[in-house]
Amino acid sequence: MSNLLTSNTLTQSIIDASPMMITIMDESLNIIDCNQRLLDTFDIKAKEEFISRFYEFSVETQPDGKNSTIAYYELMAKGFAEGSVRGDWIHRLPSKEELPVQLHGECISLENGKRVMVNYLRDMREVHHAKRRAKTAREALEYRGRLLSAVIESAESLLTANHGETLGVLVKGMEIVGRSLDVDRVHIWRNELIDDELHFVLQYSWLSETGKEKTKMPKGLSIPHQSKADWVKYFNKGEIINTLITEMSKEDAEFFDQYNIHSMVCVPMLLNNELIGFYSVDECKRERVFTADEMGMITAAGLMFGSVFDRDEQHELVFTDALTGTRNRRYLMETTQDEMMEAVYEGRPFSLIMFDIDFFKNINDNHGHGVGDEVLKIITARVRNSLKQNTCIARYGGEEFIVSLPDVTFENAVKTAWRLNQMVAASPFLVEGKTLNVTASFGVSTRTSSCKSLMDVINLADKALYRAKEAGRNTVKEA
Repeated sequence: MSNLLTSNTLTQSIIDASPMMITIMDESLNIIDCNQRLLDTFDIKAKEEFISRFYEFSVETQPDGKNSTIAYYELMAKGFAEGSVRGDWIHRLPSKEELPVQLHGECISLENGKRVMVNYLRDMREVHHAKRRAKTAREALEYRGRLLSAVIESAESLLTANHGETLGVLVKGMEIVGRSLDVDRVHIWRNELIDDELHFVLQYSWLSETGKEKTKMPKGLSIPHQSKADWVKYFNKGEIINTLITEMSKEDAEFFDQYNIHSMVCVPMLLNNELIGFYSVDECKRERVFTADEMGMITAAGLMFGSVFDRDEQHELVFTDALTGTRNRRYLMETTQDEMMEAVYEGRPFSLIMFDIDFFKNINDNHGHGVGDEVLKIITARVRNSLKQNTCIARYGGEEFIVSLPDVTFENAVKTAWRLNQMVAASPFLVEGKTLNVTASFGVSTRTSSCKSLMDVINLADKALYRAKEAGRNTVKEA
């Protein structure tokens, strides 16, 4: 049994060499392949047998009460729709022993245009056994409880500490977590805008003696949100990343391996459901699976650390473009998405305008990026002053901006776009003693019955903007 993904002998060898069990499913939600590790775990010699009996190897109902067949179809359908999926599952081995697994599925597009879901299954029996053993370890639980109380006390003291004391109390709380768990490092990463892009930036660290001996992460080390899009997605849902480095993607594994990390837990720091950063617990001595009690301590500490940072300051950092003062792409994709969905449910109109500055590259090349930045500030100020006070204007990227118009009909949105077009070109831009004639091109779209998300409406406006450029720029085109 083979498919396009594993027909290559080398690819099949790599999949079979994986320490995790792997299954492959097509878009019809049929299992079409699996790897050798899975066959060994289930004590089955032929792939055909496992594939034909796949649904026999799950318990009748999952812990949430759903029938396994129905639950698996829902899980995989979600994975194909969203591009990836995570979940917990309970299989049943031929010996009737239950096999709890942690499932991570990634949707992959093949050269023939078809897609498959590659599911990585992590054997969680050791974790479950550890939980059972922990129930009888009363002294260990009591000890952890005392340490957790100490973490909470330290975090509470942060709320009353003055500015000069905050850092010391914060690091003390990190030390309590690190020593109680016998880990090597505890880090706090916060959001920062770097070159108009959000990054996680390492700000605070606690290191054990072992942690000091290993290669340390330098303060100020930054990781772009864009490069950790899957992390950001999980963090925004309040989900924790608890993994062995060997189970990460190749890129992530190479990045963290250079700092001698074997296992890590990353906990999002949220304030009023807004992601302001995360804190990580790093194990450098060995691969390690943290118990439920340890994860409880780690999670509680994350909540306390997050409460230290000022929400209003972070809100502006997360959702505002540093150069122009407009909202940024993240605000658009999160908040405006909700507005659009409300319009769908209530049957109200929702329109938007996408515009960009004509020949902006020439401005940068001929006059310098400093002048280009000033042009961006002037044009956004003009547009903002020509719109209603609460209208959202967001920097979508580079010199592209989006104006969202809830409850505005397509006809009125087109009128607004023409008014903005004429306003931009009405008078020259005076920048650093230079007089520049600046124009902009506009694309207008509105929600239709086929639009299922904000991105669908944006794509329509983007196509209209492209036609405006083809028509010679400095004009408005409708989707």
